[in-house]
Amino acid sequence: MRRKVGRGDATASLALVVSLGGLVLIPSPALGATEVPGVGGYLVRLLLGAVLLGGLLLSLSRISRAAWFRRRFPISGRCRLLGTLPLGRDCLYVILCGPEVIAVVSGRGGIVVVGRWERSRWEEVLDSDEA
Repeated sequence: MRRKVGRGDATASLALVVSLGGLVLIPSPALGATEVPGVGGYLVRLLLGAVLLGGLLLSLSRISRAAWFRRRFPISGRCRLLGTLPLGRDCLYVILCGPEVIAVVSGRGGIVVVGRWERSRWEEVLDSDEA
């Protein structure tokens, strides 16, 4: 069973990231000294930085799944790939994105939008072709 994520979990995750970030920013005596810091000091900072980055990504992931986040930043519609057509080194993609159908060509020269159609117009053309 999947546990629902609420605002309290996001706050706890953010607090963890901030506290770990404080550990990374604490100046170590080796940095103020005239000697070159040892490998151990670098490894500790590298490990803390990796933990901080992982905590940040985890908290962003949890926050984006929260219901209050979805209400505040709604997704207008999901995109779905309708079809592809290989064209040598390029490729034509037909994508349904909300109320529009978009055709794009992707290749060495980048991505170029070939055309945009309303979904209703696209379905009319498909129905007339099938009849």
